[in-house]
Amino acid sequence: MSETAIAYEHRPMELHEVREVERLISGQAADRAFDRLWLAARVTLVGGVCALVAWIVGKVVAAQDSWRFAGTGFVAAVIVVAWRRPRSLRIESSLLAKDRDLGEVQLMRVQPRDVASVPGGFFLDVGDGDVLYLCGRYLHEPLRARLFPNRDFTLVRLPHSKVILDIECHGRPMGVTTPPPGPPIDLERITDGAILHARLTTLGQDVASIRVKGWK
Repeated sequence: MSETAIAYEHRPMELHEVREVERLISGQAADRAFDRLWLAARVTLVGGVCALVAWIVGKVVAAQDSWRFAGTGFVAAVIVVAWRRPRSLRIESSLLAKDRDLGEVQLMRVQPRDVASVPGGFFLDVGDGDVLYLCGRYLHEPLRARLFPNRDFTLVRLPHSKVILDIECHGRPMGVTTPPPGPPIDLERITDGAILHARLTTLGQDVASIRVKGWK
């Protein structure tokens, strides 16, 4: 069986979905403000430590150049910390705004053939040599009600930001398997809702050289 077990369609946002997008945008704005404060704190701390170390080195190497060493150390620390600053929050916020303006959600009807459980999430075999990774908070209620994993469900997702808003279970619950022994799976590399070119039977090996297909 090589055909995919996924079908796509779109529909207009419902009122509660519009409100959720607005809530997410507001939350991203607050996160960005905190991110700027945290960046300033890291620059001050790391830059101060590097400047102090460079000043001491400068004292040992050449007393007249100690302050130049300190300045160079501080500037280098600022560049490194700023370069490593996470940028996903800003990008996602702009995409959320596009989703709000578009006013549509993407529906993904999934009928998985098998499912494997990993800490904090699930890999679902959706055919065509692909697996779907799910790990969002929207799974909490279906898991509590023992409706998920399910043989037939729909994901409600925003088309630009790729944020999954909800899950609707239509079929019967299905059993869960455990991935076979293999290389550890780096789940931090995989975003919620990603479609990966991999198989459950060789999941660890496949994820090591993963190719993310994303959404249509």
